Amino acid sequence: MEIITMKIKSCRHTVDSLAKFDNRDKGVGFKARVSMRTNTGSFVPRHTGAVRTETVFHYDNRQGSYPITKSYEVTKGLIRSSSSSVRNLITLTLSLEASVEYMAVSATVAAEFHTEIETTTTHSTESSWSKTESISFTIPAGKNYKVMQHVVSFSSPVPG
Repeated sequence: MEIITMKIKSCRHTVDSLAKFDNRDKGVGFKARVSMRTNTGSFVPRHTGAVRTETVFHYDNRQGSYPITKSYEVTKGLIRSSSSSVRNLITLTLSLEASVEYMAVSATVAAEFHTEIETTTTHSTESSWSKTESISFTIPAGKNYKVMQHVVSFSSPVPG
């Protein structure tokens, strides 16, 4: 098997290159002074992440003269979902032709039957490692109150 190498700058391995020796996950290591002219590759991240900010709730108490207490349920944790689908198409074509000739008269009859059956099977899973708790907020009089949270979404081209 050929060794695939990647050029990575490292303060410990200044002249070495990261190399993949075989198909197993453990077949990775540093190879001393490998020529980078052939078999070079690149790293592809398994996951990409997107961060967004969501407003949990907003309350304007600038015109109020008393504090207001609001209670909200907050979920902390991780939800993993994945789905896959398989499409199956079956096509059936039947044809029948018959000819009859009697004396000087001939006749031909033909029939054709065509049908398609398509089925799609979808499998989805969702796992949740989260907890929900109730939090009480006291909004003072004369204040504009906004509670926000960061939400991170991960996606991966690698199945499973």
